[in-house]
Amino acid sequence: AADPRITTTGAKTVREALQELDDAPAFVPFLILSQAALFLSFGAVQLWLLCSEGASYAAADTVYLALSLLCKATLGGSVIAAIDQIPR
Repeated sequence: AADPRITTTGAKTVREALQELDDAPAFVPFLILSQAALFLSFGAVQLWLLCSEGASYAAADTVYLALSLLCKATLGGSVIAAIDQIPR
């Protein structure tokens, strides 16, 4: 039987999606919010690079590399935490 919460197009309302987050494992909201914040920070670096007259491309590249490593480490840590929550 079809799920009545899903429309014919498969789209859900924001309220329904947020209610489902309450049912999600504890690491999911952290994962979504941390990844969103970290990926938005890439845009902040680009904005800094565009708005600063004396901005160094080498410095921006170093910050991009650090942010990339942090994003991947956060994602990896979330996956490891998720493995601990799998029922056995």
